[in-house]
Amino acid sequence: MLTVRQAEGAGVASARRLRKMRVAGDIRATKVDSDWRIARDPFFRQFGLVDH
Repeated sequence: MLTVRQAEGAGVASARRLRKMRVAGDIRATKVDSDWRIARDPFFRQFGLVDH
């Protein structure tokens, strides 16, 4: 799982855009305590990134 900050650091979208994508159902995310975590593998596949 990625934090929003980690996903934002991948350089494909801002935190605001990631939030909009989560609400629209375009990315899978789960709320952990008060933070959102984005599913790592689907995120990297969706944006054509390679997880190192």
